[in-house]
Parts: sequence; structure tokens; C-alpha cells
Amino acid sequence: RPLLGPPPPPDEPIRPRRAFLAAFACFGALRALAGRLSEFAASGDAELLELVLAVLAVCACEVVGRREIEAAEVQRPLSCVAALVTVLRRESVSSLVHMLSLAALQRLSLRAHLQNKMIELGAIDWILENLRSVANQQAEAVKEHSSSWPGPLLSSNGAAGLGGTPDFSVEFASALLMNLTLRAAGRRRCGELQAY
Repeated sequence: RPLLGPPPPPDEPIRPRRAFLAAFACFGALRALAGRLSEFAASGDAELLELVLAVLAVCACEVVGRREIEAAEVQRPLSCVAALVTVLRRESVSSLVHMLSLAALQRLSLRAHLQNKMIELGAIDWILENLRSVANQQAEAVKEHSSSWPGPLLSSNGAAGLGGTPDFSVEFASALLMNLTLRAAGRRRCGELQAY
């Protein structure tokens, strides 16, 4: 079963992902990996960064993984979450590294302490900017295609939304925004950015 695939059915006897995560977290490997994410992001090694982000995104699916990553963030402030937000801002929305970073942030946004850090680091700013861009592209596409109705608005494979923004990015950015607006600081930032 792929690590980033859908969750296994509840009746599956052994959950390989949880077994891997327990072993990985037990010896402090996950905490060490999360604590060094900023180094990996700055290294310029795209394959290594992709692998590290894939592991973090998978581990962030589980409570023990989020707890370990949060502990790493407490030990080394601005190491993990800051690197994730930096990758989110600098990479193309259609790149795998961007999607893995977004997935990790969305999953980590279930932790109140990490929500506050994401808000401080400008995650809401990026989300609103990105969603507004997608909405503008959608409006332009509707205008362009209104004369060719019922022509397709989406790509023929259905994998990407308008303007090349993957549906995954829109969905996870929306979920991340929802989690961040659970905090008063998140709602306040949305107000400052005229999101309402």
C-alpha cells in the first residue's frame, strides 16, 4: 500500500503505517528529521527534500506523529513549520514538494500551538492569495468559454483545476484555512486581509 494513499479500511488487522510511525517516533528519528527540515529545504537537494516532506506528511496523519513534530518545533523554534511555509511559498502549486508541504501543514494545523505559528508566518496570507488567484482564473475561464458552451472548463484528465492549480491544492488550502480560522488570531488576520 502506498504511504500517501487512502487510509486502510478499519477492519485491516495490522496498520503498517502506524507500525512504521511508532518505530520511527520511538527512537526520536521523526523529531530529529522535523528539527532539521529547514536545513534540508535550504540544501538544494530536491530529491532529499521530497523524501523528507513525504515522510513528514505521512507521519502528520497520526496523533503521535503530530506530537513528535510539535516537540521538534518546541526544541528548535522556526525549524519545521517555518520551512514548510517557505516551501509552500516558493514552489509551484503543481509541484510534488509543494503538495507534500501543504499536506503536512494542513495535518499539523490540528495542533493549537502550530496553528499560531502558521498564522504568524503568513500561511493565511498565502492561502487567501492563492484562492483569490484560482477564483480569478475561474472567472476568466468562464468568460472565455461562455461562447463555446458546453465546452470543458477543466482539463481533460480532471486532475487539475483551472490555471493549472491542482484540485488537491485548493482542497488542502481550504482545509488549512478552516483550521487556522479556529484561532482568534486567524480570524483577525482574515479580517485584516479583507477575506470577509
